[in-house]
Amino acid sequence: MSYRINARLTNGAYWLVWFVLLLLPVIILWPHLNDYAWNYDEGVLLQTAALSSQGFPLFEETVFNKPPLIIWWLQMAFKLGGTAVSTARFSMIILNLGGLVALGWLAKVWWQQRWASPLAMALWLLVPDVLIRLPVVMNDLPGISFLLLTLVATTRFRQTGSGYGAAVSGLLFGVTIGLHPLLVFTGLPVTFLLLWGKPIDKHSGKVIGLFGFSLLLITAVWLLPSYGEGFVRWVFEYNRAELGLDLQTWAANNVGTLTHYLLHEQWLLLLLALLVVPRIYKSKRKIFVQTAVFWLVLTIFTLVQLRPMWPHYMIFAIYPLILLVAGGLTGIGQQLWHDLRQGGKKPLSQAALLGASIAVFALLIQQYATQSLEWAEWEAPAVRQYLTSQIAAQQMVISDDPFLIFASGHFVPPSLTDSSSKRISTGFLSVNDILNSTFAYNVDYFVFTNGRFNQLPQLQEWVETQAVEQISFDETTLYRLKQPPDLQIATQNQLEPGISLNGYTIKQTDASIKFLLYWETAVPLSDNYHRFIHLLDENGEIVVQMDGIPLNGWLPTNKWQPNVQLIDSSMLTLPPDIAAGSYTLVTGMYTFPEIQRLPATNDVNGRWPNDAILLQKIVIP
Repeated sequence: MSYRINARLTNGAYWLVWFVLLLLPVIILWPHLNDYAWNYDEGVLLQTAALSSQGFPLFEETVFNKPPLIIWWLQMAFKLGGTAVSTARFSMIILNLGGLVALGWLAKVWWQQRWASPLAMALWLLVPDVLIRLPVVMNDLPGISFLLLTLVATTRFRQTGSGYGAAVSGLLFGVTIGLHPLLVFTGLPVTFLLLWGKPIDKHSGKVIGLFGFSLLLITAVWLLPSYGEGFVRWVFEYNRAELGLDLQTWAANNVGTLTHYLLHEQWLLLLLALLVVPRIYKSKRKIFVQTAVFWLVLTIFTLVQLRPMWPHYMIFAIYPLILLVAGGLTGIGQQLWHDLRQGGKKPLSQAALLGASIAVFALLIQQYATQSLEWAEWEAPAVRQYLTSQIAAQQMVISDDPFLIFASGHFVPPSLTDSSSKRISTGFLSVNDILNSTFAYNVDYFVFTNGRFNQLPQLQEWVETQAVEQISFDETTLYRLKQPPDLQIATQNQLEPGISLNGYTIKQTDASIKFLLYWETAVPLSDNYHRFIHLLDENGEIVVQMDGIPLNGWLPTNKWQPNVQLIDSSMLTLPPDIAAGSYTLVTGMYTFPEIQRLPATNDVNGRWPNDAILLQKIVIP
């Protein structure tokens, strides 16, 4: 009877610990669901998911450099809980707690130690930054969570020999790659666990077939709806693009960065793994030790090869270490309990190893427990408050901090969901792209926050020339652009090879003629055409002219985005001695440097004389 009571108490305590380990993170994180972004990528994912839900096609209009699974997950969360930071982060907690459960299950089954599971879970939660990263809207932890679930299915296959385990493993690994393509390298340890120690025969061929078919099937499910020119550009070409010099310098230090992380920040965890591995390797669980070590070595090798290796990827190396440590420590604990009950003596070498392991574990817990949680603080709450109160909800705002814009209830233009340093460094984001988006989405506000846009000094120069208001909030600056007057005269003039002059607005004063020309191209243009504006006298002679690249040189025609109306603002200064009389204002374009005018036509009048579009008769009193 006493044994049964003790067993029930032990079992109850075990599941209580599980419950606490799953509930405690939710309780701790709940007040922080609306904190500032832990990483820049949060803003990218939030904006991309929200804009895709608003009807802007993923990859074709919105910019995202990974497969669509995480975006689909966020879209579903937004549909159920509303488009908000807290909704997205709570959905991440759900995904990542699934990975925590899988980690605990693996620790228990791999090492045949019941208490290895809560130990592994507790260690993982204690690792600095892990708890903070649990709700972060990024691909890293969801991807590794599904890798852990893949290993669970693979382990079940080894236990049962059922083909269903291999098939489920393939499905889960396909989701893993869909969440984070970088984790494709973990297919090697998964395959190792799937086949190692089994004879190469028809059965092993069937296993590989089931795994591969399931992997291809689930990959097709997320790839086929997304695959297109945009997917190729952003998921393949962009990720493989050559980095600029700034990021090349960073990438060259991968070995040093990873070495510092493992041998300085996580040296106790690494040392503890080295101490306990020999003990668990002697058990019947060699295959799992080999899998974990292979996984760890392959992770380190892969991270070193990345260009660049973003620091948030280094957490990938923690998982196999935690599994090894949890297995070794519970084995040591079981051995100590057995020795205490039996009262036997151990050889000096074994006693020293046990003592060293316990001492290092105590130091590790002390190190983790004494590190405070540093939540991301809002750097510019006044900016958020201003955006929320002064700008209409869901209005487009251009910024190098997409999270700030999302949290204030606004969107960035779809083509600017990613305005990262990498995109600028690789040449996939230019001033021309941003100006096109400004006109395409009638953007009134720019917000410069963290320095990314400082890598584009011409952009800041353009914004400052167009702004009617500039508000500074510490290191953040908000610009409100001047609004052009309504189009005064609509026209239907065309220039070959597909440029339209949709209309114009002209304002005449005694000393100048100010004008706005509304240009649009229906096709991508390969040439950089020059625009001319001439004031002609009654004899057709040029009195005043302005020639050059449209938009005062800011946006050459070969950078124009099709089907976007661009507003070309400029001014003709009248000579002080200009004679009174009637004049004609004309415009058009020509090739440069050949000075060959583009054919100019009108739906009513046909081709214009001299390919010069008549704008307006001007009377000088």
